[in-house]
Amino acid sequence: MDSGPTYRVGYFVVGMFDVLGQQTTLSEWGDLSRPRSELLPALKATAGRVLTLRRMVSGFLRVFLEQSPSPPALTLSEELRQARKKQLIDVEMNTQWFGDTVMLYSPAHVIDDSAPFKEVWGTIGGAATLMISCLAGGFPIRGALEVGSAVELGKGDIYGPVLAQAHFAESRLAEYPRVLICGGLESLLADSISKADSSPPARLTAQMAEFCRELFFKDEDGRLAVDYLGKTLARRLTHIEPNAYQSGLNFVVSELDRFTRSGNQKLRTRYERLHRYYLSRRSFWI
Repeated sequence: MDSGPTYRVGYFVVGMFDVLGQQTTLSEWGDLSRPRSELLPALKATAGRVLTLRRMVSGFLRVFLEQSPSPPALTLSEELRQARKKQLIDVEMNTQWFGDTVMLYSPAHVIDDSAPFKEVWGTIGGAATLMISCLAGGFPIRGALEVGSAVELGKGDIYGPVLAQAHFAESRLAEYPRVLICGGLESLLADSISKADSSPPARLTAQMAEFCRELFFKDEDGRLAVDYLGKTLARRLTHIEPNAYQSGLNFVVSELDRFTRSGNQKLRTRYERLHRYYLSRRSFWI
């Protein structure tokens, strides 16, 4: 007797990212009977940016899954080296698309006190890669990272509370181009660090959790965010174009000038914060 399809229900590491400004730009499509030369700029600024983001995600996954850039080099006993070897195999990262939003997700397996820190590290690396590359390319994104429950309905298709939590943080709390850290991920890191003495895998997990926390910073409003231009990621994201920092800074300055001249106080204030962040990390990239 056919028992029907089976679905994976569990916890997932999720990174959700949204291209900003698309609602306004989509309204510029207008009448499709217009000459191609008039329609093309609107298509490039909407569908073109979504296609560019998809290429960026595919490129990052190829680097991460094939070249497998590793978490930090730690001083480990033989027992911990074996535990680490077990933790860093069989990594699964998937993508899910809906319009101008992309999601990176991985099942959050916890086996023998080993939390899913290769997946967490990969999601942080993906967030940093997309933030730097998109701003350098002249279009801003915003995002959030979370760990929570969901059901996988098919390949590249999960649904559950973790999506709602990540979407709320991205759309309601992030406010400007940055990637926020949600409560589920914060709790996973804190819990892993608190169990450092229980077993070799748990001690390794605690060290990796400490490393992941070093990739975050407390922003001006007190919210925790990915420090995508920080010293550690600047050293480890070797696949980033050498001029990406300067290109991103140039874009931020141009947008800040545009919002200042147009009198858009809300966006001016937000880009002033982004500008200050870029300048505070300048020495790691120049």
